[in-house]
Order: sequence, then structure tokens, then C-alpha cells
Amino acid sequence: MTDFVTDKEEFLKYKSQFNRIFTNENFGDNPFHSRFKYFSAFEFDFIYHELFFEGLKNFLKTIGDEKVTFYTIDPSPVDYFYKRYNKYSVFEISNEATKKELSDIMMKDPKPPSGDAIALTSDDISWFSASDDWAIMGSRDWEVAIIGFTSERVKELFIESFSENAQLMFTSVEQFVEEFKEMIVFKEISTNFYNNLIKNYQDRI
Repeated sequence: MTDFVTDKEEFLKYKSQFNRIFTNENFGDNPFHSRFKYFSAFEFDFIYHELFFEGLKNFLKTIGDEKVTFYTIDPSPVDYFYKRYNKYSVFEISNEATKKELSDIMMKDPKPPSGDAIALTSDDISWFSASDDWAIMGSRDWEVAIIGFTSERVKELFIESFSENAQLMFTSVEQFVEEFKEMIVFKEISTNFYNNLIKNYQDRI
């Protein structure tokens, strides 16, 4: 059964992998390590959608990874989550897991009745697996998640894993921002942030 990480050494293993992928936790500045050269964007809420999870599992099977890690960045898995609940807001889930299994851990109350389910309270999050050739960082506040890839081939495999649903979910960072701007009335600070996303998440070809 999927559950939160409780062992410190196990958490440090995931934290170490996170630090190999990301140089810091600043979403807007593109913290992906320089070996990640290609990027796609999607709406943050898709992270909790069944279509996303099914496509992600297909991708994991394609690249030979049996599990994937969900890692909460903000609130801190240590300073916030562990201090309150003696467990970390991090979990690993199988590529054979059901949508219900994912939903159960996402909506699990770490200490009832805290109401602190990570699907409701995690603002900045990441997904990654053993391969280190792809990763996702998402921001609930900015309503966008970005996937980084180390090669164009890995990006193609990821998109292909979602079949026809890929067109519904994924786009370039620039196109995501332009479409998002059409739906939202932007303040200057928001405009600057999203313009910086376009600049900072250019493919590094």
C-alpha cells in the first residue's frame, strides 16, 4: 500500500535525487539542472487527473521504471510536514497502481482531523523516477507544471505515452502562457512572472 515516507534515511535518498535534478526550488527561474534541455508545460490540476496518471504509468513502463516519486517542495516536507506529523510529504507509487491508490494517498489526512491532505495543501511539487532523464516541477499558485527532459527522444516517449490525450494536456511553455493570458486578467506582477517563464524555459538546444 502506498504511504508517506517515515524513515529519515529513505527521505534523504529522495532528497538527494531531487537535488541531482534541481539546482534550487525556485520554480520561476527554471531550477532544472543544465542537462535538462527540453521542456513542456501543462495545467497544474492535471496532476490529479486520471488521464495524467494513466499516461505517466505508460511512460514509466516504456522507460523501464517500476515506480515514480511524488515530492512536495512547499510546504517543506521537513520543516512543515515532518514537524507536525512525524512523516514526510513524499511517497513512491508503482506503475501498476490504480487511480484509487493515488487518490487515497493524495487525499490522506496525515493526522486526522488536520485536513492537511497533500492534494489540497501542497503548493509546489515534483514528480521524478529512477531514470533521472525527466522530471516535473509544478506550482499551484501559478497554475502550471513544467516537464523537463534530458533529450528530445525522452520527450517524444513521454508525449507518445499519453496517446491522443497529449494534445489536450501538453504544450510549449510559451503557448501555455499565451493561452492562459487570454483567460485571465493579469496584474503587472503576474505578467512579469509568466513572461519570465517563457524566457527561462527555452529549450536548450
